[in-house]
Amino acid sequence: MSPVAARPLAGIIRFEPPPAAPAAPLQPICYLPTSDEIRAHGAKLLLRRALLSLVELACVGVFLAAVLIWAALGAGA
Repeated sequence: MSPVAARPLAGIIRFEPPPAAPAAPLQPICYLPTSDEIRAHGAKLLLRRALLSLVELACVGVFLAAVLIWAALGAGA
């Protein structure tokens, strides 16, 4: 096959996948601050992290309650 025949025809769009991005490291849901962060930001950082963890736990609790209610209603029908 000649080099001319091997080229794509004019007017045909070639879609090539984008280059693969490196996988980002997984971040933990509940983040514990390092001692340097505690020294730098003190109680404000600890309070913010504690509130974030409580909100996350509340969301999980609401989800589990919804699943249990849904299962109970489904079993009763």
